[in-house]
Amino acid sequence: MDKNECLKLMNQYFHIESLIVKLKNPDFKLKSHIFYYNNIFKEVDKIAIMQVRSKNLEDDILFNIYYVSDEFESLFHGYFSIEPLSKSAQKIFRNISKVCTDLGTYFYYAYQNSDLLKKYLIAGNFQNSLEESDDDLKKQLDEIKKEMYIEISQYETKKLEQILLRRDFLRKYIKNFIKFNEKPSEEVKMFLMSILTRKMKNHICFMNNEKILNTFIHIDTKSITLNKYKNLSIYGLMDHAVEENYILFLKLEFDFEGGDNIGKIIG
Repeated sequence: MDKNECLKLMNQYFHIESLIVKLKNPDFKLKSHIFYYNNIFKEVDKIAIMQVRSKNLEDDILFNIYYVSDEFESLFHGYFSIEPLSKSAQKIFRNISKVCTDLGTYFYYAYQNSDLLKKYLIAGNFQNSLEESDDDLKKQLDEIKKEMYIEISQYETKKLEQILLRRDFLRKYIKNFIKFNEKPSEEVKMFLMSILTRKMKNHICFMNNEKILNTFIHIDTKSITLNKYKNLSIYGLMDHAVEENYILFLKLEFDFEGGDNIGKIIG
């Protein structure tokens, strides 16, 4: 199924309601920069702009789409935040990103990465799509949290201060990653947007030495992986970190192939 076919099915199974007077006839193709460059939204911090619900009320899929007025050069000028309101919506959006700048691209991404949404768009019935249990995933995430903190506890405070980077410089680290590397993939851009959100900023810590931990998130310009658990959902881990109130450790990989360094030798 391509993107256009996916969006046709989204329109077939979901109803969109505008939550603001200025937004007429909303659809799944909106882009966030339209709001960013509109003076009406300049003073807005965060506002619910759309509510989406399943046309079949028994499926009880309900979520809001917020516009967030923030900017980060080369990543976003304003962005959308998808916030589930019903249990069915929570299950659909679990373990995938919930921020984007382009709704059309996002819902195609969601179709590709959420088994429940994929099954729903194909079957047209949410109850028939419910097969999986989250118990095993929860146990695995709990074990990963325990594993990380056992590893960290082995180091003295002075050593940790040398290898863990200041958390208040989060935006600076990401800015340098974009500036000095080749252009990141859309997958990596979406992840960087996610860790820049207010929800995540207190649960992220970059490090400068990947040899000290066996369990950390590795970020290069092509992909994001949890080094020991290649097939685990990174977003599921991020949600777990917020719910359980702990910190994730990340390592940015620099290739120095972009920005000011094109054609230069880096000493």
